[in-house]
Amino acid sequence: MDILSPPLSFWIVINLSYQMRSRISGLSTLCKRFAAVLRRCDVETFLNIGRLYPEIAPLEKRIDMHIELLRRDEFRDMECVSDVVK
Repeated sequence: MDILSPPLSFWIVINLSYQMRSRISGLSTLCKRFAAVLRRCDVETFLNIGRLYPEIAPLEKRIDMHIELLRRDEFRDMECVSDVVK
């Protein structure tokens, strides 16, 4: 190994960080699109989408948990990536 080359663990962490940012960015885009649809849809469609809330609520709680962990500097990146993939 070259003295100037970072260890393999460094590249693994960089890769995981990239994956996490990429997946969270994708989730953010999806949420923005979902919000845009909700703002422009008719009442019947809005009510039909509202039926999805029981399925979405647990995921929303998990995301809120990750945000709270970030605030307290207790963030667990692998757990967040796992949840975002779901």
